[in-house]
Amino acid sequence: MLFKINSDLCSEDMSFHILATIWIVIGVLSGHNCRYVDMSYKLFEGLPKHPVHRGFNLTEILKGPLGTNKFVATHQVDTAEHMSTHIDAPYHFAEFAWKLDQIPSANLHGPGVVLDIREKVAKTAPGKEATVDISDAEAWENKYGQIPKGAIVIMNSGWSKYWPDSNKFVG
Repeated sequence: MLFKINSDLCSEDMSFHILATIWIVIGVLSGHNCRYVDMSYKLFEGLPKHPVHRGFNLTEILKGPLGTNKFVATHQVDTAEHMSTHIDAPYHFAEFAWKLDQIPSANLHGPGVVLDIREKVAKTAPGKEATVDISDAEAWENKYGQIPKGAIVIMNSGWSKYWPDSNKFVG
């Protein structure tokens, strides 16, 4: 995965936002072609969040001249780690696993595989959660061939259809 963070902080109505863009490079098995997939969501106050986290907040620190600069815009960004599109480190669920800064950059790019579990999610009983399991990887391999070594595997639950409704998205 390659990450690119863009900021678009000023608008005429003085509302501010940050657009976090994550570009995931999905390489074709030949390694010569790739496709960029924008999986980002705009960050804003009231952003759906995990119940244990505080909400997203963007505070203007300075907008105007500073020293020899005729114009400077700078902000304080306060956000939880699980806001919008993000990457989780293995440490998130395994106490002695890599933290984000320990993941070798070579592990963050490669051929991409999307395990589409939207149908499984649709059939899951209310109050239950659909999860990715080995059968999803096997189904992908039956359709497309063996998952390439070093592949970046991501899951499509279809949950994005609930964005940005906090009640539906977070539950």
